Amino acid sequence: MSLHTYSPGEVDLYLALVHEVTGFSEDSLIKITKDQPYFTTHRGAAGGVERLLNPDKTYTLQVSLSQTSPSNGVLNGLATLDSVSRVGAFPIFAKDGSGDSIFFAPTCWIESPPDADYGRGVKERIWTIKCADMVFGLSGNETTTLSQIGQLGSLLGQFGGNLGVF
Repeated sequence: MSLHTYSPGEVDLYLALVHEVTGFSEDSLIKITKDQPYFTTHRGAAGGVERLLNPDKTYTLQVSLSQTSPSNGVLNGLATLDSVSRVGAFPIFAKDGSGDSIFFAPTCWIESPPDADYGRGVKERIWTIKCADMVFGLSGNETTTLSQIGQLGSLLGQFGGNLGVF
């Protein structure tokens, strides 16, 4: 049995590969959602099943910041640049330093700004960023070992021989 540890303080997000986002909100940091499923399933009248590969690699990234975060100004600047000049697309890189998850997209843009909500307490600002051609590297918080990869290859071999994966 092994112990797995997640540390929210080790989740990093870089905009345009130079600005490290700071000042995340208390309960949420980033959320990455694939816009379309990998496959679309079709069922025939006789019970057959077919699947259609969807090559779309577009994702939506939500960044939750405290209203006091200096990164709000950077994101607002990128959004303004893009809306005025249409050349404000930028790359993003995100990683979980306490695990193995990494995410990279070369072309991103601010889809919509957050609501500007003011009250007695510090409010949350949720930025919506659209990401094209994302490399989605979701993993856990334990380094994958070569023996684990070999075990996976052995398991795949039991279900169809050489699948061209290993």
